[in-house]
Amino acid sequence: MILAYLILFLVVVVGIAAAIQADPKNQYKDHDNLS
Repeated sequence: MILAYLILFLVVVVGIAAAIQADPKNQYKDHDNLS
């Protein structure tokens, strides 16, 4: 039961980290398109 919560927590953290890393790339692409 505890292991399941740990795995779920890990998946959420990895998902948030991936979203944070993807945002700057999108901003840079938009900036390049504007300029």
